[in-house]
Amino acid sequence: MCVDLAVKSMAASSSPCCVECGAPVPSIVQRLGADSVRLARCESCGHVADKYAEFEPTLIVIDLLLYRPSAYRHVLINRQVLRGREEHEALLWRLGGALLLFDAYLTRSRLGGGGDRERDAADAAGAPPELEASSVAFAAALVALALAELLGFCAAAAAAARSQLGARACESWRQLLETVVLSSFGRSLVLLDMIWVYPLAFCRAVELFVLLCNGIAIKVQLRCSTPQAAAIVAAGAAAKGLSQLAVVAAWYAFPRD
Repeated sequence: MCVDLAVKSMAASSSPCCVECGAPVPSIVQRLGADSVRLARCESCGHVADKYAEFEPTLIVIDLLLYRPSAYRHVLINRQVLRGREEHEALLWRLGGALLLFDAYLTRSRLGGGGDRERDAADAAGAPPELEASSVAFAAALVALALAELLGFCAAAAAAARSQLGARACESWRQLLETVVLSSFGRSLVLLDMIWVYPLAFCRAVELFVLLCNGIAIKVQLRCSTPQAAAIVAAGAAAKGLSQLAVVAAWYAFPRD
């Protein structure tokens, strides 16, 4: 049970917050006896500090999809209190790796390779070893480009955060990177395009959805206003968009036989 895990890891974790109002709380759980605990209440708003401590993951994901700030506070701030820092970092590595693969797929779609699956499969079936090797190198290059786009997004967002918030900006580069990675879970919707061929507009809609999630997450993590969060995300999106345009322009300008 998550409540029991919270009791064991509370001392070694960062300070949690109330998911309803964002106020710091001393603990997510309150011990009533030797073998009895309950969810603590926030002294500021009177609500349960973190109702998601007893929620199933599916219900948390639904609230994330509904853009509820309380769910983002749980995932970004309180989850590592409940689960421990090691498990939190393991989730970041898994999700970060998946996001790079999804971004690489989106880049390939922008370059014109995301539509004719039957032809690609037929070509790959009889591909010579040289082409297979070049395909692996091309896939690695796409992943590297996805990593560069992620870092560029975070760098531009960090600069905008310092400009907007000054001393209240992110405590560290790592904190912002974690915020962006965790709030980009919606990019997993690209799996649908991998199974069923959708118009390119579907991928654009996924990217827009992810940007909206990024905005909610940054607003929660930095405790800033909606316009400030929008400006920070817009700066990151502009940097990422420019890099994508440069990649597409270079791709079509590259001479072919």
